[in-house]
Amino acid sequence: MKDGTVTYIGVATSLGSGRYAGQGLGKRSQVYTKVINDAHTPTDPRLIDSGAMMTIGFPQEYAYLANALELFLIGRMDTEYNLNRPGKFIKP
Repeated sequence: MKDGTVTYIGVATSLGSGRYAGQGLGKRSQVYTKVINDAHTPTDPRLIDSGAMMTIGFPQEYAYLANALELFLIGRMDTEYNLNRPGKFIKP
């Protein structure tokens, strides 16, 4: 989010492991942040520019809905960093 605008939509679905079993977000967020001085600190320039990362959690048995929601939102929202849009290459 940047100034109330969504800049990127992504999805993280996995079973997780160890103390994070059932939580798939950790590995995906590590791509964009690092723990520095006990705080999750953005390292990806797009996240640094946006200033915030927002997440929506789903129970494990509904993880498939996260994938569907990602495609739905990308197809309907004009985001700065999502380049692959559903239906982009379909000719009328």
